[in-house]
Amino acid sequence: LPVTACGGIELTIRLSCSASFVDIRRQSLSLEDHHSIEDRNGRQQQSPTFANGSSPDQDQCSASSLRQRFNQLVQSVVVQPEKKMIGTAKILSGVEIAKEIRDKLRKEVSDIRNMIPTLVPGLAIVQVGGREDSNVYIRMKVKAAEEIGIYAEHVQLPRSTTQDELLATITRLNEDPNFHGIIVQMPLESDNPIDSHLITDAVSPDKDVDGLNTMNEGRVAVGDLSGFLPCTPNGCMELIRRTGIPIAGSNAVIIGRSKIVGTPMAELLKWADATVTVCHSKTKNLNMMIKKADILVVAVGKPEMVRGAWVKPSAVVIDCGINSIPDPTKKSGQRLVGDVKYDEALVVASHVTPVPGGVGPMTVAMLMQNTVQSAQRVARRMIDMEFRWPIKTLPLKPLEQVPSDIEIARSQTPKDISLLASEIGLVRSEVSLYGDKKAKISLKVLERLRNEVDGKYVVVAG
Repeated sequence: LPVTACGGIELTIRLSCSASFVDIRRQSLSLEDHHSIEDRNGRQQQSPTFANGSSPDQDQCSASSLRQRFNQLVQSVVVQPEKKMIGTAKILSGVEIAKEIRDKLRKEVSDIRNMIPTLVPGLAIVQVGGREDSNVYIRMKVKAAEEIGIYAEHVQLPRSTTQDELLATITRLNEDPNFHGIIVQMPLESDNPIDSHLITDAVSPDKDVDGLNTMNEGRVAVGDLSGFLPCTPNGCMELIRRTGIPIAGSNAVIIGRSKIVGTPMAELLKWADATVTVCHSKTKNLNMMIKKADILVVAVGKPEMVRGAWVKPSAVVIDCGINSIPDPTKKSGQRLVGDVKYDEALVVASHVTPVPGGVGPMTVAMLMQNTVQSAQRVARRMIDMEFRWPIKTLPLKPLEQVPSDIEIARSQTPKDISLLASEIGLVRSEVSLYGDKKAKISLKVLERLRNEVDGKYVVVAG
């Protein structure tokens, strides 16, 4: 603290403030000119008067007077006990919000069971290999499903699994009516080359509760949010909504453009009427871009990359990163951090998600929500006849005189039998095609539909 106490004399006090929070009270450091003294250049200046009313003369510029002034200044500095620096930001706890969502889903599952006692929402989790980090995530998903009332099955395949074998497993699950949701745990730990994009596209869009099928991704891209939304971005949207800030008209900045988080996150915010900027590894002046964000979503996988000084005051900060860094104070020698410098962001932002305990629990909650929604759609088709068979009828061609049967048959072009089978809800394993106009239906369908409401008509054709 440089303090000009007398003409031409400057007193400097240095304070070491490492871990403590220092409160400096403003005291008699303001000076008023009254008496003339010479400055460093020999010009006549008014002698300063301290704010307490005293007017130093040439004698007051002695060592004793400076020592007295120094003691007064030191007494005005109060060093408080060490404490954590905390700003005004509210912590967005994904743990608490996810619990609220699970409670709601538990009731919805109960409602489904009350309507159709035999219908239990089912989730299949397909894993290739046995990565320990994947095992941890799978256990979390299975536990969350069981708490809600969802039947979850872990389908674990060996590392030797080929792409064709994995596709066959997914096809079987697509056709199994006991499963309403299917996810493939990434990354795939296989000794054989497997195209992960081909695998996610093999999951039926109606069971793609991860929201990664190209069909569901395309729907989001064009603003059709009726399909399954990707879990992490959807969880982030729920966190943002919980803050109460208006999304429409806000400047949203997304750091990262991955298929799973960054890109769909930008789409969801765009269709919520935010003005969206997507930043990536080639973006210039990244800190300046971040400074404009009312809503900041970071998903790059770089520990504590975003500093608090970059964050716009009162911004909402959603940290999707989860990274391990060395920490000798921990038993494991490591601790988890996000992509944002958490303590610094707390001082600046209005809301910040912690890591862990922020986005992660919301991702699992959204997966459960998608699975329950899939089961609800099935229940609706079983109960509401209007939604059971989305059959598109062929146009009729009435004739003046009643024709013969053979003329009627020849005048109408039959529908492709595989399309008709799909419209009435048959799965591939239940249909044996004979060309494109004929097929046999397996009697297994009777077992699958045993809990369906009976129809009103029987059609006999021969």
